[in-house]
Amino acid sequence: YKVGKIHAILPHTGACDMTVTRSGTTSRTQLPDGTWRPAAANEPRFTADGGILVEGASTNLVTYPDTFINAAWTLTDATIDNNEGAGYDSPFVDANGVNLKNAYKLKATAANGYIRLTTPLTVTAAKNYATSIYVKRVTGTGNVSLIDINTADRVKAITSEWTRIDYVAAAGSTSGQIGLKLATSGDEVLICHAQLE
Repeated sequence: YKVGKIHAILPHTGACDMTVTRSGTTSRTQLPDGTWRPAAANEPRFTADGGILVEGASTNLVTYPDTFINAAWTLTDATIDNNEGAGYDSPFVDANGVNLKNAYKLKATAANGYIRLTTPLTVTAAKNYATSIYVKRVTGTGNVSLIDINTADRVKAITSEWTRIDYVAAAGSTSGQIGLKLATSGDEVLICHAQLE
């Protein structure tokens, strides 16, 4: 592959090559190690198992997807830190393979401690939205729930490896939410890149 093209093995004429068109930069899986790398405009993207990643155009509605210490986010019975400004290792690396260190540590200080948007986003009722966030367990074994567009708790299994947890649902109103809840006091997770698309 190269920018703008995925070459077909057969025929050798190029007649079955795929054209890749995307106006902006994004991220892609770097095979074979599975880390995330920047993907330039028109550069192909792949899944961790080597498949071609094809997605419809989308826009992340979250203004601060990687900055959880600001007025856009509210904490309830939880704390968040970014390693004194240095950040924690995240699932993302730059073009040189250097970790972006854009993860934050979320800790529940009571049962069902959470972080979520301070002001819900304006969305279209009855339209499907994908809510997702990257999560990695640090300590504890309690349930971790993704707070979806309708403020419902979606319990998701996580491990000590980075996992993108997600849920797709139709918006029940014109108000959309995203967040993460920890069921057990003292549990800690790393979080990175919140998306509502």
